[in-house]
Amino acid sequence: MFSNAIKEISRFTRPILFVSRLNSDKLIPGSATLFFINEEGYALTCKHVVTNIINVANASNKAIFKFNGCYKTIHDIKIIMHPKYDLAIIKFNGDTPLYDSYAYFKKDNSINPGKFLVRSGFAFPEFNNYKIDIKTDKLLFTNEGNQNTPLFSNEGMVSRLVGNENKIIGIELSTPGIKGTSGGPLYDENGVIYGVQSLSKQYHLGFDIIDESTLINGEYKQVSNYPFIALGECVSLEIIKEFLKENNIKYYEK
Repeated sequence: MFSNAIKEISRFTRPILFVSRLNSDKLIPGSATLFFINEEGYALTCKHVVTNIINVANASNKAIFKFNGCYKTIHDIKIIMHPKYDLAIIKFNGDTPLYDSYAYFKKDNSINPGKFLVRSGFAFPEFNNYKIDIKTDKLLFTNEGNQNTPLFSNEGMVSRLVGNENKIIGIELSTPGIKGTSGGPLYDENGVIYGVQSLSKQYHLGFDIIDESTLINGEYKQVSNYPFIALGECVSLEIIKEFLKENNIKYYEK
């Protein structure tokens, strides 16, 4: 149902790769997501993602980041953060774009609970092309090892719409957004964009089991369980289009 849409989305959805250094010199990889919205080098992601980029850029030898598969050479970027919601624009100034398509947003902003949609992003990072340079004590990306991490997609039903100030600001899904997919597109079976993956929330279900004796594999054991449900939330089309119009940025609709 979504295979063609995922293939299309992969043409303009790209990872942001992070590496953090612990005091023990252990290196921890991480990732986030952006997607291009036009041919002029404009991309969308989350505000908390670009805040992390800024923090990493100021972190000296403690962390590094890299835009993967965006431009062959990146001269600089411009960041515009939404003043209120978890949304940001990145404008790339570079040579030779490495994306060959861009997003199309749903023409009208309507959406109803019950519709199935998909989010794509770069969860579960697999890249390992990084190291500490012994001479300079700096973190470096290298040309050795795995330089990529695969696109991960997961579907969900629209469970609720999140409203504020007489407009829809968020779309809640029945499944969680996975760490690393923040900033990725939310789309339908035709690859048309409905939102931007932002966060996951956990709601307590109220069915706690506290220090009970339970039969497990033929033996009674003392267990405790505090069940929660994790639901994903995406920034809505209404917020996205308003933000792009305010900044005079071209986008496309279907």
